Order: sequence, then structure tokens, then C-alpha cells
Amino acid sequence: MDHVAIDGREYEFEDAGQVWLASWVPPGGSVPEGTHHGSGAVCRTNDDQIVLISQDGLSWDHPAGRPENHEDWRETLDREVLEEACAVVESAELLGFVKGRCVQGKEANLVLVRALWSANIRLQEWRPQSSRGVSQSSFRTESDIQSMACRIA
Repeated sequence: MDHVAIDGREYEFEDAGQVWLASWVPPGGSVPEGTHHGSGAVCRTNDDQIVLISQDGLSWDHPAGRPENHEDWRETLDREVLEEACAVVESAELLGFVKGRCVQGKEANLVLVRALWSANIRLQEWRPQSSRGVSQSSFRTESDIQSMACRIA
């Protein structure tokens, strides 16, 4: 498998016993067809730190999530970054979309589309909010917030 996705090329992967085809769609054209599955971002602070989030302190990821109500891509990004990283998005550049198509399994024929962003953020006081049934206690504590930001090399 290539290390860099080629625009529009589908790559097969398995998740939860299902087979999916995922493709990268750059910005500038039309939004790929499928269910709006949210936004995620590589979030950079003004002192060049990348913010990562964790619910268990073992697995780390970038802030991301699904839309609520009728949010657009950017509204979802702003809310998820605030909820998960206690940060405000000051500016964001759309990098593109990931389109996932289930080809085998219980969700066969489902097509999900997620927007990916590069965001400049401003960290707020550490007060994580509950989201979709995740308790606040499952987020990192205030004393651990420094471990959530990794210096860019």
C-alpha cells in the first residue's frame, strides 16, 4: 500500500468485521456524496504545539466528531474542538474530505464523508464537556493538559 493517498483512489480496510473502501477527496471541487459524518482537525496553538485528545490516556487522536442538528462542516469542527480540547478555533483551512464506503458487512452500501482541517486554535481553561454519553471523568485532568500538546519538531 502507498504511504500517501492518491486523490480519488479507494483503499480497502476492515473495521469491526466490515470491509470499507476509503478515498481522499481534495477541496475545491464538489463535496463528495454521502452522509455528512463530521469534521476533524490537526489543531495548532500559537506557540506551535499540536493538541491531541484522549479518553483513556493510552489512545490519542485529533479532535473530531459528528454533526449535531444541522451543523455545517465548520460548525461541527468549532464545537468539537471546544468540547474535546477546550479550545477555540481562530482560523481553519479545509484540507479535504475522506469518503468511506462500506462494501461488506451490516452497513453495506453506507457512504460516510468527513471533512479534515488544519486549525489554528486558542486553548481555554481546561473544562472538558460531556459529549454523547462520555463522562467528564474519562477525559484527561487539568494537571495532564501539558501531556496533550506535543511540540512540533
